[in-house]
Amino acid sequence: MRTTSLGLLALVTVIAAAGAILLPDNGGSIVPPAPPKPVSVLPGLKDWIGNADDLILRTSVNTVELTRQGQAPWTVAQKDNYPADPAKVADLLKRLPTLETVAPKTADPKLYRRLDVGGPDAHDHGDDPQSTLLSLKDSAKHQAALVIGKVHSDAISGSDDGAYVRQPDAARSWLAKPSLQVSAQTLDWIDPTIVDIDPATVTSIALQPAGAASASLTFSHPANAAAATPWHVEGIPASAKLKPGDSGADLAALLHPLHLSDVGRSRRITAKPDAMVHVTTKDGLQLAISIFKLPDTKKPGPFPTGTWIELQADGSGAAAARAHDIDMKTGPWAYKIDDDTAKQLTESAADIVEAPPAAPGKTPAAAQ
Repeated sequence: MRTTSLGLLALVTVIAAAGAILLPDNGGSIVPPAPPKPVSVLPGLKDWIGNADDLILRTSVNTVELTRQGQAPWTVAQKDNYPADPAKVADLLKRLPTLETVAPKTADPKLYRRLDVGGPDAHDHGDDPQSTLLSLKDSAKHQAALVIGKVHSDAISGSDDGAYVRQPDAARSWLAKPSLQVSAQTLDWIDPTIVDIDPATVTSIALQPAGAASASLTFSHPANAAAATPWHVEGIPASAKLKPGDSGADLAALLHPLHLSDVGRSRRITAKPDAMVHVTTKDGLQLAISIFKLPDTKKPGPFPTGTWIELQADGSGAAAARAHDIDMKTGPWAYKIDDDTAKQLTESAADIVEAPPAAPGKTPAAAQ
């Protein structure tokens, strides 16, 4: 059914509602007219969506483009074609062909903003910053487009059960089901997990500042030790007391999982690492994390300021396959991590030990 068919359905529905036609049945009761029969919002899409290879989601301020070659995995164009989260893409592509009309809504452009169906372009019935324009196509030149507005929530359960939508070349908007929640933010389409290592399997973590081996910290936990056994720390005075929350267990927990806050091609980082982290697990996995602290140069560059990391994995025996998988996933990439994680992975002895008690009659030293 083309756009004109949706328009005719809307016209018939509106006329019936406006006339408030109520017919008596044989028993004299008043029977309201039957609701309109649902029709596909994107007719024909189910026939070719399996071959779709380009998906664009655009608002008035952001654009994200997901692409793929043939039946290869989807990637995010704005992030150097980093792999898109397959579950999120699959869920959207599953919902689109099943989208059906529930009830006609406004056809007045002046009222579009109430439902966020105005579209992101000024020439498209007014710039609506909350609207998302979805465009989908394949190599055979099939195309589909839809303006997606607010999510509709069920009045009783409060759960999302529909969305307000409009075809870009049509005036009529619709309440349609199932619900659609889309985002034009690139990172929303990326699995944030860089690597996920069970903390219970970690036997050592070494923090090493660049060019300062003597300042290294090594946290170790024997493979056969009970989980509650304290971690041993090398690189601090024997009499030093660790601050709360600064043990090997806390560092190991950062890897379960280690999350990204941005991503880009690793070849774009030309600086030498500012620090290294070496992780070893019970099964022999060895993970090397190179840490780069990129300053704010006030000039456009390939990477935003902040802390970025690169990973390299190695392993033998049972860990060989896992090391290979990590390298295949992370090898070409550099990942930005949040400030709190970066701080913990670059700590020194002064950061993790409590200040010694002050001598009698002296002011206690400030904690580092």
